[in-house]
Amino acid sequence: MTRVALVTGATGGVGRTLVPLLRAHGWKVRATGRTPRGDDGDILPIDLTQPLPPALCDGIDTVFHLAARSSPWGPRAAFSAINHDATRRLATAARDAGCRRFVHVSTPSIYVTTTDRIAITEYDAPAARFTNAYAATKWQAEAAVRDVGI
Repeated sequence: MTRVALVTGATGGVGRTLVPLLRAHGWKVRATGRTPRGDDGDILPIDLTQPLPPALCDGIDTVFHLAARSSPWGPRAAFSAINHDATRRLATAARDAGCRRFVHVSTPSIYVTTTDRIAITEYDAPAARFTNAYAATKWQAEAAVRDVGI
């Protein structure tokens, strides 16, 4: 049985590695990117801050959500639009379409504090105060995925 993945942010650093790796392991991949480039003509040019195409998650087994705004500065609304709001919409669409898994790629930035933290894991508490809008909205996105329940 062929597994089918949706990879958002497929034109970013991680996506450019993940898409060919999944394909090499027999996955069928539906890939999205804000700025498609290269020879991979099957990347759907989708801005996830806009309404999602209705059938985006149909037939998908696993969503690998890599798309994000990652910068140390910028307007909070721009970070919220992609890192939180789009993540919530995508997780909801995946759940409603019957996807089995939703892999949300977060960031270690949610743990950054002004003091050293050694050997932290995903079970450690995030920073009490986030260093920037990127970290704050990625933490909000994690909560959104948990709330959606996928």
